[in-house]
Amino acid sequence: MYKEVFTMPKNWIDASFDDVSIYHTKDLAIYVNAIDNVPIKTKCLYEVHNININKSKFSLLLKTNEFSELINFVNER
Repeated sequence: MYKEVFTMPKNWIDASFDDVSIYHTKDLAIYVNAIDNVPIKTKCLYEVHNININKSKFSLLLKTNEFSELINFVNER
C-alpha cells in the first residue's frame, strides 16, 4: 500500500486492502486514490460516499484533492 502523507483521524476505521485505501466514519466511506501513480501520496484524490446509498453515482458527496477540505467536510457533516 502507498505511504500516507497525511494522518487520518484516529476515529476513522481503516478498511484498506491491497492498494486500495478506504476509511469509514459515521455513515461515510472515504476513498483515497493516488494521482498519476505517485508512489508516495503527495497528490491524492479523496472521495466521500454515503454508505447508506448503494449506487456510487448517487452516493458521492464530495470529491477533492485537498486534505483539509476532506477533514472539514467530514467534521461538519
